[in-house]
Amino acid sequence: MRNAARSVFAPAQGCPCPVHLICDRMGELLSDDKLDSLSLHTIMTRWPATVHVFIGWRLHCVGCPIADFHRLADAAREHGYEPAALRGAVRLAIEVPGVSPAAPPRPRPRSAAGGAGP
Repeated sequence: MRNAARSVFAPAQGCPCPVHLICDRMGELLSDDKLDSLSLHTIMTRWPATVHVFIGWRLHCVGCPIADFHRLADAAREHGYEPAALRGAVRLAIEVPGVSPAAPPRPRPRSAAGGAGP
């Protein structure tokens, strides 16, 4: 028989763990460090509710080929957000299904040249 504490299931799959949405694949609680270490693609795949956060924050991470390589801090920095604020919004989407955290005020747009320009 499989060890239920070492599995992660989506809510519709009937996870046996009472904190299934904040457990990693090893059945351990998901720390901020662990969440920060995951790629954006992994986060959006493991917790589909987080896709709404990325869309609401106007981050173009959904479907982006770089999502396999970027972490939360990378995305926040690239789009002018505080990494802790983005992490908090993603964590809220993971911990409270159906809640889509509001996006913060839009930062000043950056140019395609990484902020260079008039």
